[in-house]
Amino acid sequence: MELERERKAALMEYLFTHGTRGESLKQTEIGEMPESWEVVKLGQLASVKGGKRLPKGEPLVSYNTGQPYIRAGNLKNGTVTINELLYVPDHLKKVVKNYTVASGDVYITIVGAYIGDVGIIPDLLDGANLTENAAKLIINSSNLLDNHFLAKYLDTKVAQFQIKSLTTRTSQPKLALSRIEQILISLPFLREQKEIVSVLNACAIKISSLEQEIVLLGELFQAMLEELMTGRLSAIPLIEE
Repeated sequence: MELERERKAALMEYLFTHGTRGESLKQTEIGEMPESWEVVKLGQLASVKGGKRLPKGEPLVSYNTGQPYIRAGNLKNGTVTINELLYVPDHLKKVVKNYTVASGDVYITIVGAYIGDVGIIPDLLDGANLTENAAKLIINSSNLLDNHFLAKYLDTKVAQFQIKSLTTRTSQPKLALSRIEQILISLPFLREQKEIVSVLNACAIKISSLEQEIVLLGELFQAMLEELMTGRLSAIPLIEE
């Protein structure tokens, strides 16, 4: 699994530098890229909107009010985990109603130790409220920029370096919304964007399958160990084989 993760990282670096068409490369302010690609500021292609915290002293609730609240701890591995999901109380729904996300939105964390974590809002959380510790990126034209391509690009070394450079260094590091708009991205034509996403998704699926296999093998090992240690299973046939 670790080898597959390394393979994906290397492939990701290659695809965002060389593309999929075998084009000649050109040097730009953010590094090498294919001749047909452009360097564009993120703010030219997407709007950046922040989330909102509940009023001071008002806690989230664990029962389902129909209005899930995405906290920073839910933003992991390029998606939103629904484990320990909390909800906005009924009497506060109007207060945060303008700070929701839609399925397919790209999120980016903007406060704390994990600034720059990016991913996609899943269908299950369409209309959920977003923490003030993250922002959503709303693509202005889906004919120019694919949301999954944007999320994957923002996870590259080039983009992460820019994010770190734009982050304000204080006791609580923060990435301002206006600075997110300044991030430079390398932009191929939409068809090539989708090709790159497809390749990287295939790698992610393989890694996920390996993770599941490791879990199953672990469970099998524990079950076999218990059978052997309690004497319900003899090791003699295994040794003879």
